[in-house]
Amino acid sequence: MAKTILVAGGGGFIGSHLISKFNHLGYEVIKVSRSRKTASHVIKNISGDTEWSDILEDVEVIVHCAAAVHQMNLSENTLNSYQQLNIEGTINFASKAAKAGVKRFIFISSIKVNGEKTPIGRPFLFDDPRRAEDPYGISKAKAEEGLEEIASKTNLEVTIIRPPLVYGPDVRANF
Repeated sequence: MAKTILVAGGGGFIGSHLISKFNHLGYEVIKVSRSRKTASHVIKNISGDTEWSDILEDVEVIVHCAAAVHQMNLSENTLNSYQQLNIEGTINFASKAAKAGVKRFIFISSIKVNGEKTPIGRPFLFDDPRRAEDPYGISKAKAEEGLEEIASKTNLEVTIIRPPLVYGPDVRANF
């Protein structure tokens, strides 16, 4: 039986490419998005109150790409989105996943968790301390901390990926 992978943020740039690759490799994929066009399950707003139990049955791996993304305009609305989706929504999702018996939770975080710069000639390293400076990076850092706590108390394996700005054909957003 093929593994079932749930991709949250399946309508986004990274999520849509992952889904295509997983399908090509023969995995069963559950696509979660805000839009019916790109999803097998629509969840308009991911938050600390989102109920996941109806779609977590038989899921072995979650790739959580959904996020309130880095925006230049830091309105109160933007800051609330960071709090609700990036922190509370992520921690709630992982908690529900652990209770449902999901084996692995892969969180697409951000290089912004590491800070804005390194000394010349020294790249960021996987074990660098978190030094987020802006609200987006701080929200991702707080989500990471919450995920690490869940992993320490449950059987859920948590993998955190901190990509830089991602681009490619048909990219949108900040690029």
